[in-house]
Amino acid sequence: MNVNLTPLHQKELARFLQLFRERVTKHLQAIDAEFEDLQSDRLSADDVYNQKDICEALQLLAFAIKSNVRIEMQELINMNALLLGRAMATAQKHKVDLTLDIGAVENRELLKRVERLDVAEWASDCKSIASKDAQKARPNVSEEGPYVEDFRRSEEKIRELESRIHENEQHISQSKQFQAMRQMIDKKNEQLRVLRERLQQYELEDEQLVEDD
Repeated sequence: MNVNLTPLHQKELARFLQLFRERVTKHLQAIDAEFEDLQSDRLSADDVYNQKDICEALQLLAFAIKSNVRIEMQELINMNALLLGRAMATAQKHKVDLTLDIGAVENRELLKRVERLDVAEWASDCKSIASKDAQKARPNVSEEGPYVEDFRRSEEKIRELESRIHENEQHISQSKQFQAMRQMIDKKNEQLRVLRERLQQYELEDEQLVEDD
């Protein structure tokens, strides 16, 4: 399988990755904003929260994040589908049929390479990894093989990037904002436990006073 890209295709691939990496950054910033809004609107260091308050706050946060992720993921899917559609339309004009190797998105080695992808390095060095999938590729024409492979590799990278974005979303719960919120909730729970113990002590003292009377 020939995976060397022309300088023009290397430039286009770099533009593609830059666009979607910027969208990932903006999306994560939007999620950070959801945590900040929760902390400023619903949580205060001076208040004590019961279990109901905490559950409501977490439900609102979960709803906001799910909505944000759903919209962003749908936009990314639509954008990639549009890009693939245009690539296929261009291929059809040249009488080339393209097929998608969906299984390639589960290739962990390739996904890790995309994460730290340097276009020039990928164009020259990834033959050893890509060769593992060589038998899966079946170009429909022989004379335009390199042309077909360029399209095929672009398609695979689109799917791999989608998979990477989905994987990043799974790490949201490990963000600093999420951990800070959990620490605040734990602190409030501890304060609530102490207050309950004090209230029980006061109730016992009141009962003893009544008995003494």
